[in-house]
Amino acid sequence: MTFDSLVNRGDYFSAHYLAEVLPKDLKSGLLAEWKQREEDATGTERPEDAMPVTPRAGLRALRRTYFAARSYFTMDEERAATGDDAVTYDAPEWRDRVRTLNADVLRAFGFDAKPGTLTVVRADQSYEVTVAHSEKDLVALDCGWSAEPDDALDPDGAGRLLEELRLDGQHTVATGSKLASFLFACEDAPRYVLLLVGGVVVLADRAVWGEGRYLAVSLDTALERNDTKAGGELDTVAALFGADSLRTPEEGGENPLATLVDKSTKHAVGVSSELRDGLRLSVELIANEVLDRIREGGVRPEEVKELPELGRQLTRESLRYLYRILFLLYAEARPELGILPSDYPEY
Repeated sequence: MTFDSLVNRGDYFSAHYLAEVLPKDLKSGLLAEWKQREEDATGTERPEDAMPVTPRAGLRALRRTYFAARSYFTMDEERAATGDDAVTYDAPEWRDRVRTLNADVLRAFGFDAKPGTLTVVRADQSYEVTVAHSEKDLVALDCGWSAEPDDALDPDGAGRLLEELRLDGQHTVATGSKLASFLFACEDAPRYVLLLVGGVVVLADRAVWGEGRYLAVSLDTALERNDTKAGGELDTVAALFGADSLRTPEEGGENPLATLVDKSTKHAVGVSSELRDGLRLSVELIANEVLDRIREGGVRPEEVKELPELGRQLTRESLRYLYRILFLLYAEARPELGILPSDYPEY
């Protein structure tokens, strides 16, 4: 499973787990629970302002609201690209529209968005942080507008906060990424910080944020593709960023996303062990085949080279051979890269 909308920066999930194992874990876990919840709610009358039955239902329903909001922001994109804050951060209407869209995104994911001020303590000093939403182990922050994940952390653009945190008379925290780092260093630090950037959401996890690892999603891409099939793109995005995954259970223990990350780590260790054993066996098979052919030619291996040196050379050449095969297999699996002439009959 690979989706254009998802950014798995620094392998927040191991690549193999994300592509091959996560879909199965979600299908047997959260998605099955959502299916039952949605079936139970079928036919029941619900208030118009009620929270979505599930985050995936909320995300699917967000599409119309999102694209109506996007039309406003894209009209001013060309002027905003000049760096003129007059049409963005200094414009009250633009700021209000960003906040409204971010609140709609939070509600779609299952969070009852409650903007306000959060008091945090760091090094015995209290600070008042303006937040889009906060609850146990999670804080959401309002940043600017972007439809591209690569721009969402731009310190001179969309990555800036709508409301800076003033530390003292001279120093401020002006970007969402820096404020996430600041919050993770506070007392009773949250596990997650959601950076809301209009058409992008960045999920910062205290456990790995300092290593440059995080998840991000382009809602713009996901909602435009509108993959609503079971276990598809919208289901996966809702499962990774939704309240049901990020909230700490009332009875205690790990939240579901942390459990999935732990499975990913254990899976990566297992895959690495299998890969190491597989490489060792493959080197033995290739090297022994070479030795057999030497003997078939009527020559003893020790007549070719000193055995220790021959062993080292066979190991080195066998590994090179394997790496070339692995490169070809990767290139064949990614024809869009255009590395190999895969379409040619001669190949």
